[in-house]
Amino acid sequence: MKARGLRKPGLLGVVLAFLLAGATLALADARPRLARVYAPTREERSRLVQWGVAPEGVDVESGWAWALLTEGQARRLQRAGFQVVWEAVALDFPPDDSAYHNYDEVLADLADLAARYPHLVRLATLGTSWEGRLLQGVRITDRPDEDEGEPGALVFALTHGREHLSTEQALAIAHHFAEGYGVDPAVTNLLNHRVLWVFPNVNPDGGEYDILSGFGYEWWRPNRRPIDPPWVYGVDLNRNYGYLWGCCGGSSATPGDETYRGPAPFSEPETQALRGFVLAHPEVTVSLSLHTFGEYVLWPWSHTYAPVADPLDRATFERLGKALAAANGYRAQQASNLYVADGTSDDWLYGVRRIIAFTFELYPRGIPPGFYPPDEVIPQETARNRKAVELLVAMAQDPRRAGGGPGDVLSPTVALTSTALYWPLAAPISLTALASDEVGVTLVSVHEGPTQVLGMRADPPYTFSLPAGEGPGLRTFVARAYDAAHNVGESAPLTVAVGMPHGWLSPPAVEAAAAPGEVVTRAFALQNAGYGPLAWSLAGPPPPWTALEPAAGEVLPGEEQALTLTLWTEGLAPGTHDASLAFAWNDPLAPEGTVQVRLRVGGPPPSRRYLPLALRGR
Repeated sequence: MKARGLRKPGLLGVVLAFLLAGATLALADARPRLARVYAPTREERSRLVQWGVAPEGVDVESGWAWALLTEGQARRLQRAGFQVVWEAVALDFPPDDSAYHNYDEVLADLADLAARYPHLVRLATLGTSWEGRLLQGVRITDRPDEDEGEPGALVFALTHGREHLSTEQALAIAHHFAEGYGVDPAVTNLLNHRVLWVFPNVNPDGGEYDILSGFGYEWWRPNRRPIDPPWVYGVDLNRNYGYLWGCCGGSSATPGDETYRGPAPFSEPETQALRGFVLAHPEVTVSLSLHTFGEYVLWPWSHTYAPVADPLDRATFERLGKALAAANGYRAQQASNLYVADGTSDDWLYGVRRIIAFTFELYPRGIPPGFYPPDEVIPQETARNRKAVELLVAMAQDPRRAGGGPGDVLSPTVALTSTALYWPLAAPISLTALASDEVGVTLVSVHEGPTQVLGMRADPPYTFSLPAGEGPGLRTFVARAYDAAHNVGESAPLTVAVGMPHGWLSPPAVEAAAAPGEVVTRAFALQNAGYGPLAWSLAGPPPPWTALEPAAGEVLPGEEQALTLTLWTEGLAPGTHDASLAFAWNDPLAPEGTVQVRLRVGGPPPSRRYLPLALRGR
C-alpha cells in the first residue's frame, strides 16, 4: 500500500472547522485512545470484554492488556477497580509503508502468482464483502485442475482490518509454496500430497477503510456493515461465527463496540463465505487463522476456560500447538487463556467441523509497534513461520496422529552410497540412495551442507550425478527420504574426497624368518590410488630391529613408492617378534596406514605368505 499523508483542507474544510469547533471538546471524550489496562488473570481480561472492551494485545507475563478506550470508558474501568495508563504512541504507519499490500495490490499479487506458476496455482474466490470486494485467494497443489481427494489445509488472514501484517504473512506462505516446488524437497513433497488454500484478505472493506480514511491510521477492527450511518459501522467478524454465538460473555451485543457480534450468527457476507467454503471442502482437516499481535499459537476453546472434551483432540491441540511454537518461537496456549471470546472462527471450525484449527498471533509481542510494525520487518517475521506452516500442512494427513491417534508416524529409512570415495576434479560424482518405508517412499533428496539441495527424485532408482567440485577437498552429502505423511528419514553422512590423494600399502604385512645374527630385507610399496600428490612419512620411530628406506617422500597420483624394510636379528631372542610400522600421509579420509611386521628368529624358513589386511582408518 502506498504511503498516504493527511489531506490538505480546502475552503469547505476551513468553514467546517469553524462550525465544528464547538463540537470538538465533546468529541474528544468519545475519540478512542490507546491505553494499558492491568488485568493479570484471564478472568479479569474476560471482565474487560464484558465491559465492551476488546483487548488489542495481551502480555500474559506482565499482566498488561492494551485497549482502545474513550475517556468515559477509562473512567468506568477505573471505577471498577482497573488500573488504566494512557500510552503515548502515534497511531499511524511510518511514512515509508510501500511494502505492505492494499486490496488492489493483493489481487494483483495473487494473479501474478497464478500466471507464473500455472502448473500449481489457481485463483479461488470465497465470495464478496459488504461493499462488493472479492474475497480472493489461491489454491496450490501439484495438479491444480484435478480433485485427487488429498487432505487440505486452509490459511486465512485480515479478519480484523488493522492487522495488515497478517496479509503479508498469508502472501508469504503462498509464495513460499509456489516458488519452492521443485526446489525445496519438503515443499515439493507436501504439494504432491496436499492441497493448500490461502486467502490473504477476508475483511477487505475493513482493511481498506483502515488505510483510506485520510486522517491517519484508524485502528479499524470490524468489517463495514452499515448499522447507523454515518456514525456506526461494523461487526467483529471473529465474534460472528455460529458456534455458541454470544453464549458466554465473550462478545458484545452493542453496535459500535469493538467486539460487536452482529445481529445474528453468520449475519455477515464475509463469515458466510468462509462457512460456505469449509462446508463445500470436507478435505480441509487443518486451518490457520492469522492475526496480530502478541506472538502466540492459540487453539480452541475460546468461549470457555475448559479444554476440549475429547482426550485425543486435547492431546493433539496441545502437542501440535507446542510443536508449532517451537518452530516459530511463539508462546503456545489455549485461546481462552488470553480472555474469553465467543463466536470465533476457530471454535466454529473445530466445534462444528472438527477441523484442527489454530490461530497465530503474529509479531510483535506488544506496543509499540503493535498493529503497525514498519515494513522492514516483513521479510524476517514472515519467514519465521515457514517451518511452522510446513508442519501444519504436513499434519493435514491424519492430524490426530500428533496426539497419539491413528496414522503413519514411522519415518522412512535411507542410506547413501557412492561407487567410489575418491573422485578426480573434473568428474561428476555418482551417488545412490537406498530408501524404504512401510507405506511407501514418495521423494528422496540429496543435500550438501545444512541447506543446499543437489537433487530430488520421486521414483526409484534414486541415483544422482552431481557436478564436480570447484577445487580439491572433502564433500559431505546426506540423503533424505519422505513418505506421504511427510515423515522424514535422513541417512548417515557420506564423505568423498575430490582431487585428493589416497594412500595404499601393498602388501599391508610382511613376514620373514632368519637365523640368529642374520640380516634380511623385504620389499613392499606405497601406492597413491587418489587424485592428488601423496606426502608421506613414518608416524613415529620404527622398532629398533628395523629400518625403512626411504622414510619419507611424495607419491604422484597413479604411481607407487618402492620401500625396503631391513630386519636385524642381532640381540633378539629366538622366537616370534611382531611390530607395526605406522605411516602418516595427507589422505583426508584415511590419514594413517600400518604395515604389520613379523620376524621369526631361529625358526623354519618363512612361508612368504602375507597377513590379512590391516589398514587403520579403512
